[in-house]
Amino acid sequence: MVSFVLREQSFDKLKQFVDAVRSTSPIIYGESLASPETILAYPPIMSHGSLPKDIRDSLGIVDGFFRLSVGFEDAEDIIAGLRAGLEVPD
Repeated sequence: MVSFVLREQSFDKLKQFVDAVRSTSPIIYGESLASPETILAYPPIMSHGSLPKDIRDSLGIVDGFFRLSVGFEDAEDIIAGLRAGLEVPD
């Protein structure tokens, strides 16, 4: 399990990141982290979406926060997908 925060906090840019990851890799975008597949989760609207923003922020679950549960896919495919997401142009 890896957690990371993107500097970008704009929902539109975060969606572009997720869309690029999904379209270029075997990474699944979903809430469950108990799977042999690599899953990218976005807790601010998934697992912690019912919490007020100020409480999420105090827990470190800021708008750019993601969790990645690494599965059994080829590491290079996972890395390539994340790289494609991070390289989405402005």
